[in-house]
Amino acid sequence: MRTDKVFAVASWVVLLAAASCTAYRSQHAPAPRHVSAASTIAAGADFRALATGDQLGRVRGETAELKARLDAEGRYSCCVEPSCNECLHRRGECRCHHEVEAEGPCGECTQAWTEGRGAMPGIDARALLLRKLNRLEAGAAAADDRHRH
Repeated sequence: MRTDKVFAVASWVVLLAAASCTAYRSQHAPAPRHVSAASTIAAGADFRALATGDQLGRVRGETAELKARLDAEGRYSCCVEPSCNECLHRRGECRCHHEVEAEGPCGECTQAWTEGRGAMPGIDARALLLRKLNRLEAGAAAADDRHRH
């Protein structure tokens, strides 16, 4: 019985480590072509004049408004609460709600599921992590095959 508990704890540690790696890779991957650095607008003087706390409040408010507009357009459907920002910044939309049972959500959402912030009933966070781990391992194996001559 004790061996089962040790195995279960070790399995969770491995899964969480893999999820963290997946989240890190996803968050630090190059931005897709349709979201370019050119689409970034420099902060104006009015924003720069604000105190840091006020700047954070403004960014949070603008982010919430943009997510609401994209949601109304059917372009922002997240699977966690509060919704992720990764998809907004990298893709300009979020499809994680639809991807959670297929390929799996973005790295930020995957991490949120491990923290218990999943917003979809009936989704097992452990199964989600296992799918992400299997996908990560399959991708690594495919990359290894491509590099062999």
